[in-house]
Amino acid sequence: MKIKLSLLNISFIVFLAGLFSTIGIGMKSGAILILGASAIILVTYLLQIIQSIRQNGFWTIENLLFTLTIIICAIVFIHGFSVSISMPFLGNVPAFNSIYLLAGIVLIILFFTGSIRSIRQLNQDKQQSLLITIFSLVSIASVLGLLGIAGLIPVSGRLIFYAWIFLILFFEIFFIFLLFQGSRQRRSEISILVILTALLIIFSIVRFNFPELLPRGLVKSIIYFGFVPVIILPFAIARIKNYQFFTVFILYFILLDFYFIHTDSNFNFLIKVGFNGCVGYEDASDFQVNYNPGMDINELLEEPTVSEINNILEEWSQKDFKPERVHIEYTEELPNGDSIKVVSHLVNDKKHYGLIRIPKGINLQNAPILMELIGGGTGIDVLKMEDITRGICSSIRNNYISIMPSFRGNLLRWKDLCFRSQGYAGDVWLGAAEDAVAFLEAVKSLYNKPDSTKVLASGGSRGATVALIIGGLTDKVDYIIASSTHTKFLDYYVIQNEQVGRSYPAAFYTPETTPVEIRKRIIASSPYYFADRLPAFELHQGTEDQKTTVWHARRLDERLKEIGRDENSYRIYIYENKGHGYDDDDIVCESLSKFLNKTD
Repeated sequence: MKIKLSLLNISFIVFLAGLFSTIGIGMKSGAILILGASAIILVTYLLQIIQSIRQNGFWTIENLLFTLTIIICAIVFIHGFSVSISMPFLGNVPAFNSIYLLAGIVLIILFFTGSIRSIRQLNQDKQQSLLITIFSLVSIASVLGLLGIAGLIPVSGRLIFYAWIFLILFFEIFFIFLLFQGSRQRRSEISILVILTALLIIFSIVRFNFPELLPRGLVKSIIYFGFVPVIILPFAIARIKNYQFFTVFILYFILLDFYFIHTDSNFNFLIKVGFNGCVGYEDASDFQVNYNPGMDINELLEEPTVSEINNILEEWSQKDFKPERVHIEYTEELPNGDSIKVVSHLVNDKKHYGLIRIPKGINLQNAPILMELIGGGTGIDVLKMEDITRGICSSIRNNYISIMPSFRGNLLRWKDLCFRSQGYAGDVWLGAAEDAVAFLEAVKSLYNKPDSTKVLASGGSRGATVALIIGGLTDKVDYIIASSTHTKFLDYYVIQNEQVGRSYPAAFYTPETTPVEIRKRIIASSPYYFADRLPAFELHQGTEDQKTTVWHARRLDERLKEIGRDENSYRIYIYENKGHGYDDDDIVCESLSKFLNKTD
């Protein structure tokens, strides 16, 4: 037991080193360290399974537990690595959300069974009964919490956190009681347990209630993610003999922490901003999320009137997208001769950034513009320089000036560079559309390109919706390629059935304003209501997309038929058994090529 726990501790330390190496040194070094940590885990449990098979045969509960442990550790480690380099490997696996939920439940089962096995080693019957009851209740509450996080049980998501904290407090009371009631032989070990539990309580209070006590950055993340596995766990392994269920709890504490690492704001801050900070970060706008739209939800989601639609169109027709303070912040020539630029400009007096790629040998005056719009959510998203240098149809894309705006509140990163656009990051639909149009006009002014310049807007997920919003509210784009797009937000179906439904408060109700303005945001962010104004477009949608369901594509298709839109002006491709972001590369490349020919 001690050897196995020691190896686990080593693996956690190596894993942490890998996470931070991917941020500070590079992906290669981080990958090596995390693979090393995974190898330690794998070898440890394989040896244990082999030993168990020799003694008891293969089909035993113990072997099942070891196998499940390997699976959960693998998921946690791979996902941790994915988060640290902002590349969701596992997130692209079909049905990953279900797998991740199942992994969390398995983690709780492992914690429960491991604790019970350890408790049964105690001689005191009363202690055994009490502890088994407590662990049973905590495990049930934790499972309900995971189901709440998955959206299957309303308002139960925080149960897993409450169960976690309750158990720490229970341990402290329990061990103090044992300290006064127990035998002298165990008093030294129990004293250590009291101290370790007190340290966990203090650590949890500081981490969750007073995060400002430590400045954001590497040191804070190392303390938050390293204190328990590097300090508490090895001490417990070395000194605890009779109450090993507490060591099991510490392991659960660590794995649960890593399981939720992608939701930790401090760690995500470090990943996105990097070691050296980010230009403009402190100046970016943040708002307290408003959860009350100021009217009944059914009234809020009523179909818009003609007057409301016309008011939105009138307002957008009067928006001034004239470029302001356009400045090249950084230029780099790539080995293949392409030029990459970071450009800043103002949107409503707030500084924003974006990327431009100029392929080698391109005619700047005649080349069309490919506006590529990234996906994301209501948090801080990152636009990486490599996003604009890679992609399908590279030979065709070399005939376009490619541009990528960094939407308000979001980051643009490259090597040691980091810029954050000012503004509220939660304004992911209408605000992002405004930013994209403003950046398009800034690029035109930078290269003296006329208003008649042909523009193709392409995006996936959030970027797809933004492209359609731009097409519905302006005449700035000539063709749209949209993959996995939302088309209608003014519908209870989205709130009730989609992941994006939980983001309405951040995306639409914040900053706090009147119900009339909130309705205006939701309507204007729904291309469905402006389908007659959309330029020629194509929409790609998978039927198994859990983030953006096929409901949106089908509603838009119905709307287009209802208004009698020319079927030659759009194409909607539905892909059976395909997930989020899927499209047919051949169709997309052909569309890019055809658009080029139309500009000749």
